[in-house]
Amino acid sequence: MSESSPDLPVADAVDTTLATRIAYLSRPDSYPERPSTVEAIETRLSWVFLTPERAWKLKKPVSYDHLDFSSIEARWRDCQAEVRLNRPLAPDVYLGVEALTARPHGLLEIGGDGAPVDYLVCMRRLPSARCLENQIRAGEPEAGEVARAAEVLADFYAGAPTVGAVDPDALAEEVDMHARELEGLALGPDAGVGALRDRLAEAIAAQRACLASRQRREVHGDLRPQHVYPGEPPVFLDRLTFRRDLRLMDPAEELAFLALDTERLGSAWVGEVFVDAYRRATGDTVPTSVFACYRARRALLWALLSGRHLLRGGPERPWRERTRAYLALGLASLSTGAD
Repeated sequence: MSESSPDLPVADAVDTTLATRIAYLSRPDSYPERPSTVEAIETRLSWVFLTPERAWKLKKPVSYDHLDFSSIEARWRDCQAEVRLNRPLAPDVYLGVEALTARPHGLLEIGGDGAPVDYLVCMRRLPSARCLENQIRAGEPEAGEVARAAEVLADFYAGAPTVGAVDPDALAEEVDMHARELEGLALGPDAGVGALRDRLAEAIAAQRACLASRQRREVHGDLRPQHVYPGEPPVFLDRLTFRRDLRLMDPAEELAFLALDTERLGSAWVGEVFVDAYRRATGDTVPTSVFACYRARRALLWALLSGRHLLRGGPERPWRERTRAYLALGLASLSTGAD
């Protein structure tokens, strides 16, 4: 798999549309391992093609306020960043970056000698049943495997250098901005957006000195149960790649969100195991009130991210229900999180 920076010659005079690439990558005979089947899954930023042994990720040529994948150079850089950033937490999963090239007359090929038309992240495919979210939905995860995964993540946090202190003013500004956007989604007067905003603003003000003493580190950035794979060895997938600043936070905030989401899925004890492992590994006795602030802040953010799906013309369910669930969890966090 390619790791060095290519000259990035771009194929001309061939059909390099996204639809053509998707059609090619949806065929089993396109892959070097010659799989029996290919499953194509679309996400907001990528297409993922699953063979029995591999997962191949193609970045979409999209552009938003916070990222721009419209050029082949930008997609190549993000593919390289994805492999580099994820190997510390999933060393045997991220295999490398491969070029999707165009042969004469526009025929596509993975890893060929022609000019690149795009790039793919190649990963070892993991059993979907091993995913923490799927384990929770299927029953209860194995406690020993959860504890081992929590220890690995805690050691990762302990080894990450600090990058500056938390800014309580920035937190308060983001809370106000997110709440104002959420209030425009017509969730209903009983959704609790205003109540969560007001109580969270009060909590941040009350914990201002403690928050300002907290140190940020470069963390996972998108630590959700669907990205956690307990087992041997435990691995954590899909670190946030396109903006480093979004990976810079207090590890306690990232763990607060994981705990929030495991509670939303019905297994609050899983998040508690991760928090306890972090405290033991780092000696960081995070006050309960600080965790409550972080949980409520992330609940508001993810209520907004869920609610935005309503603006994209998607189905009302499950996004309206999920938005309201996050708002309720945020309010509950502040009700029970006082020291």
